[in-house]
Amino acid sequence: MRVLVTGVDGTIGTRLAPALAADGHEVVGTTRRASGATLASADLADPAALARVCAAAATVDHVVLLAAATSVAVCRRQPALTRAVNVGAQRDIAAAADAAGAHVILVSTSLVFDGTSPRVAPDAPHAPRTEYGRQKSEAESAVRGAARAASVLRLAKVLTADNARLRQWVADLRRGATVIALRDLAFSPIAVELAVAEIRASIARCHVGVAQCSASDEMTFLDLAIELVTAMSVPQQRVVGEAAAAVGEAAALHATLRDTRLSTLPPEPSLAVARRVVAEALAVRS
Repeated sequence: MRVLVTGVDGTIGTRLAPALAADGHEVVGTTRRASGATLASADLADPAALARVCAAAATVDHVVLLAAATSVAVCRRQPALTRAVNVGAQRDIAAAADAAGAHVILVSTSLVFDGTSPRVAPDAPHAPRTEYGRQKSEAESAVRGAARAASVLRLAKVLTADNARLRQWVADLRRGATVIALRDLAFSPIAVELAVAEIRASIARCHVGVAQCSASDEMTFLDLAIELVTAMSVPQQRVVGEAAAAVGEAAALHATLRDTRLSTLPPEPSLAVARRVVAEALAVRS
């Protein structure tokens, strides 16, 4: 099978491409950068580049939509530009794939919900509180409307050692600074390996519908910062808890999803994921 992966050089894409190749698939990748993908640079905000990706989508059996503007802050500051990428481009690629009979997978986010309830069901009404969440909610509807064989994989936070927030905390703590962590913003981290497993399972089954997964419980970013300073043997006083509203973010008391995962990987506690990622982050930078 031929599989088109947009954003092939991103956090999930870099792990997904070799896994799909090992499964026997031919992987065609796109990236905003000039190297590292089968296709030339394909910035989805550029109409000519988007047209090339749509043309490629008509030549494959499966399309995995990973490329997106994922920064909550950037989506808030540039809603028109990011919506063109996160909604319009996803819809257009899905429509091109559907015309050729391809299966389409959109990787979405738990931020389509408002964080007021735990273990949210897949068919619960969307209530996003951020511009990014609103765009992903629109993208889910747009892709499912454009492609008959559409699979939405709604994932909680994929936490890796190269997470920008975690990298900054490590750097700040190592130079003796204090870090600020949000005490009222819950997340339910999953390993990138689970995200890859879910996509592989969706391809294997030609899954149609919505599947979602999160950790078995949730934690706050303050909890994550405390895990980090503990691992670094740094006093906890170097972490300052802050309210999300103080830094322009929306608070969320909950982040877990009712688990309907496609893969056979078991749910993990959030602390297990966080501690593993913290250890990896410190090992890379030690």
